Amino acid sequence: MCTDFTNNTKKIIVEFLQSADGDNFDICHVLYKIMCASDITQQDVLFQHACELFGTIKSNKQTLVPVSDYSTQKEKLREQYGDLVDSIIKTLCLQNAEESFFYHTMWSIINDSIIFDTEAKKVFALYYVLIDKRIPYFRIEENLLYSMSNDRFSALQKETIHERQRIRFLLKAEMSQKTERAAVLLHELGIVIPNSDNNANVDEYEKRLVQMVYILQELDTSR
Repeated sequence: MCTDFTNNTKKIIVEFLQSADGDNFDICHVLYKIMCASDITQQDVLFQHACELFGTIKSNKQTLVPVSDYSTQKEKLREQYGDLVDSIIKTLCLQNAEESFFYHTMWSIINDSIIFDTEAKKVFALYYVLIDKRIPYFRIEENLLYSMSNDRFSALQKETIHERQRIRFLLKAEMSQKTERAAVLLHELGIVIPNSDNNANVDEYEKRLVQMVYILQELDTSR
C-alpha cells in the first residue's frame, strides 16, 4: 500500500514539473510540500526522485506556481546557508556511498536536523541541492579509479606535449557544429567514425559523440 502511494506521489511530482511555470525557488517550495505530505518513511525516496528529474523535464507552463512565502528571503538564506549546503553535498560525495544512502542522509539533514530549523531554511536547502551540478548524485565504482605517481604523470606530460597542443587547438578551433568538435576529440582518444553501415556500430558511436558533447558543455559552463 505504501509503495502504491509513493508511486502515485512520484507521478504527481512528474506531472507538476511537466506543467509548472515559475521561479525554481517557488517550484522547490511546492516540491517540498508534496514530499512532506507523504509517508515519512518514503520521503527520501521521493527526494531522490525529485533530484533525478529536476531540470530534465520540459514544462508546458500551464500551471502558474504561487510565489513562495519565503521568496523574499532567498538571497539572505543563500548568504547564510549556501556555503553550508555546498559543504554538506561535498562531504557526502566524498564518502562515495550508495545512492540511496546519499539521498537518505541528505534528506535527513534538510528535514530533521537542527541546522535547518524553520520551513524557510528547509525549502532553501532543498532548492540549493536541486540546482547543484553534482545532483543527481552517482556513486563512482572504485574499480574505475586509476592513480599514478607524480613522477610518472610528469614524464607522460613531457612525452605527450604534441597531443596536448593538438587537443588545445581542437578545443578552440572554429567548427560549425558541436558534434564536429566532439568527433575530432573522440578520434584523439582512439574512437573513430564507423566506416560501415552497421546500425549498431553507428548507434554506439553516436552515443559516445553525444557524451563528448555533454563533457564539452560542462567544461564551458564551469569556466
